[in-house]
Amino acid sequence: MPRNPKVQTKRKQALKTYNKVYKAVKKFAQKNDLQWSIKEVRDFTKKKVYPDFKGEKSYQVRIRDIKAVIQTQLQAPTPTEVEGVQSSQIYYNPLLISPSRTTGILWFDLDDYLSVDLRSEVEPMDLRVEVNAGEYGSTGIFDLLNYQYEFTGVNEIIESIRESLEDDSEPEWVGQPVIRQGFTDDGQTDSYFLRFTLYIGGKEITPTFTAEVSTTEIPLPQETLEERRARRKEITLRKKELAKVRRQAMKEKEARKRPRPTKKEKPTLEPKTSQETRSKNVQEALEREKEMLAESERLFREGILTKKEFIAERKEIMATTKIAISKFKDGGVV
Repeated sequence: MPRNPKVQTKRKQALKTYNKVYKAVKKFAQKNDLQWSIKEVRDFTKKKVYPDFKGEKSYQVRIRDIKAVIQTQLQAPTPTEVEGVQSSQIYYNPLLISPSRTTGILWFDLDDYLSVDLRSEVEPMDLRVEVNAGEYGSTGIFDLLNYQYEFTGVNEIIESIRESLEDDSEPEWVGQPVIRQGFTDDGQTDSYFLRFTLYIGGKEITPTFTAEVSTTEIPLPQETLEERRARRKEITLRKKELAKVRRQAMKEKEARKRPRPTKKEKPTLEPKTSQETRSKNVQEALEREKEMLAESERLFREGILTKKEFIAERKEIMATTKIAISKFKDGGVV
């Protein structure tokens, strides 16, 4: 009797997902010189990692999420101490976060960045963070997994900035690893925290004294497997939305910097744009295209865009640039 086609399809999908997880575990073991046998890799995959992704389609499983589960299973909780309070939370080393991921954060976008972008970067591990805007306020060091907009005081800092904000000042946050009090620059996780400093007009607002505070009294609910998957999906969607907002903000910023006409002129049949100006406009259009393509590729590498979305976005960017360049060459207005 032939097998049910639906059952066969599900088995193929499950096998494809398992193989993806297995390959990621094997690669991780080789890269970190764990010297596991094939049997040990299979056992670790089957018992420790695959259950987190069982039932998901292979294209829905991100390599970054697989690595996070592997690291959680491998690392035994190490007690850390903050102001005499014992904690068994595993922390992420701020030195491992690329500076490109913690720079150029819009001043009003910090809450979304902390709760979505940065959290998805380090989870399931925790991270010591401080928001220090100098005269506008400081949060002290807090645990990222315990982050709450009002509880940590980020809301008060944002409102203080808003009240004193001047037109076109465009404040930004920059995150950098900083050595904790009483520790040395030894590369160990417990020796550092990630500090977000405010920059206004390209100048740093001098940070105030850093106070170490503990937020471990906030109970964290234990997530079920379904809740964890749903949250990962929500984070991916939210990152897509944030990326779209940031690209739009970048376009608007470029538009504000363009020189405006000083007087009105009647349109003429002969194009008034000189060849030199047209060449300059074409070059600027190509540079904008290059920046937008690079941003799109970065989002694809990080798993924010799917391959289909990535290809569609590249086509749209190149088509828009082509239209703009054709208008420049014809002497038209874009």
